[in-house]
Amino acid sequence: MYLRAPCLDRFYRQSTRRRISVLAPLNVTTSDGVALTIGLLLGFEIRDLLALYERLHDANDTIDAQVSSMVSSFVSSTAYADVSPATIEAHGKESLNLSLYGLDDVDLRVSHFVAVRTYRFITGEATAWSRADAVETLREVAGGGVR
Repeated sequence: MYLRAPCLDRFYRQSTRRRISVLAPLNVTTSDGVALTIGLLLGFEIRDLLALYERLHDANDTIDAQVSSMVSSFVSSTAYADVSPATIEAHGKESLNLSLYGLDDVDLRVSHFVAVRTYRFITGEATAWSRADAVETLREVAGGGVR
């Protein structure tokens, strides 16, 4: 026979030190059609461990998704001339409120910010393309600069 106390059924050991989360690169298009690739770093500290465990199943994935969504929404509704790493970081400081999850000292940083030209190939059947056809198409798109 085992004695079981309901309030002491589970024990969690969790470090509350500052963490840095590296988010997956975002590919976002600005409101005027410029494609950007943005890398983000999110720093935070756990202030209320109970709130974190009660409100989130997987803290890292949920927080990363929320931050990525916020940044994507901001960039896609803003013109390229008004988007920069500084404006993204400032918007993140204004918009991110993760205290509901027991987190504090939240800091969003842009690790890389690149305007890229995007090429997309739409093909009917993959077997119909040969390497020569693909290279010729690239030459046409790039203006003859592909060898």
